[in-house]
Amino acid sequence: MFPLSNIGEAAFMFVLDDFERVFCNVNQEDFNRSESYDFAEFIWRPYDWNWDLNLDVDKENPPQPVNFECLEVKFWWYKYPGKSMETNVDYDGNQWSNWLDKVLKHLAEVDQDGLS
Repeated sequence: MFPLSNIGEAAFMFVLDDFERVFCNVNQEDFNRSESYDFAEFIWRPYDWNWDLNLDVDKENPPQPVNFECLEVKFWWYKYPGKSMETNVDYDGNQWSNWLDKVLKHLAEVDQDGLS
């Protein structure tokens, strides 16, 4: 895992805002950040406050489960989006820009077509 850069975090926050809007448009229901969703090739999982309670202290601790995933990029955070974020990619600014462009195009298609 890699610490999320400022440009990566800005891209993520922009995507999250659009993701929530499209989710509401398509599903005609509010997006609840406390719930888990698999939606249009996106995975949303809130921070799991209990994920480490059942870990065996003698075994290697597994990472926190993925909180958000889209187009093969995974994000983790501590408690809330934007706090101590990490990702599975080590992108530079251009790569984040390309990722953002692809995700926004995908979300526009989902918003226009629904999930049919």
